[in-house]
Amino acid sequence: MTSLEYQILATVVYYDMFDYPLSLLDIYTKLISKQALKEFLPDFKFSGPEVYSTRPVDILEALESSNLKRYISSKNGFYFLKERKNLVKKRIGRNKISIKKWKKLKRLVKLFSLNPFIKAINTTGSLVLDNAKKTSDLDVFIITQRNHVWSARSLLILLVYLLGLKRHEGKNVNNTDKICPGHFVTKDNLKIPRENLALAYWFSSIIPVFDPENLFQKYTIKNRWVKKYLAHPLFPKNNLHQIKCGPIFRMLRSINIILLDNAFGDALESLVRKFLTPTQFKKAWRVVDKKEKDKVWVNISKNQIVLHTHAKDVSILDNFSKRLRKYVQS
Repeated sequence: MTSLEYQILATVVYYDMFDYPLSLLDIYTKLISKQALKEFLPDFKFSGPEVYSTRPVDILEALESSNLKRYISSKNGFYFLKERKNLVKKRIGRNKISIKKWKKLKRLVKLFSLNPFIKAINTTGSLVLDNAKKTSDLDVFIITQRNHVWSARSLLILLVYLLGLKRHEGKNVNNTDKICPGHFVTKDNLKIPRENLALAYWFSSIIPVFDPENLFQKYTIKNRWVKKYLAHPLFPKNNLHQIKCGPIFRMLRSINIILLDNAFGDALESLVRKFLTPTQFKKAWRVVDKKEKDKVWVNISKNQIVLHTHAKDVSILDNFSKRLRKYVQS
């Protein structure tokens, strides 16, 4: 098999973990890079000719090769691992579920946008792939005003509580359509310090929903490291999910900015940060399994509040590595 064929196989194997069959365009935009692939297969030597440039037509030709047909099947324009054709029906079903969740999320984002310290609201998780289950929550990634990450988060959490949409930890907890606000950063702190394949896939698929200052473009520039893991990362430029607030919402937002984005707002930020920083640290680590501290992503500071107490990137990559090696060694 050529390096491109292994890149395609690895990409399909990765998304199979999420029960997600891929279209030709999906494979092209999510294709794992050769550099990243060699991280998972450091001792493996590729056979066949080396491919230096990749086009969609090259991927299509590779998918038709006998080498990949041993592992990958197709149906209705989707590609998946052998014996997994049920994923096509599952993807279509989850797409319908996702349409409803998008409508709800966009209504909520309009309310969240009234927060004067929030500069952009982005969506992450299964919803960005239109792969949400009925029980899925709604993940948001918030970019805030400089020096106001704590007040922005506190006001948002208060609103989420009042709406009865706060996500809760624990087993057998119904978090359907609950808001999971686990990632806040200031507009001058967009570089993601943690880099690996799982996060490259996660953050390259982020969709901006509210972004009047076009901060998402700055975000993509700051995180060019994604190109180390993905051959053709395609960050969304214009998308159907980005909301445009009407004149009433814009007026209310302007009033809130006048009322809070001043010396009083600065004092509020200092007060909230002083009292909540130790509380959030204790609360975050209380739910963490001491045996799995390396799988946690908790970063609480003046410029960001990251509370992924069940960060899945490490376990995802472990699982991916084991599954990929099975195919390579077969």
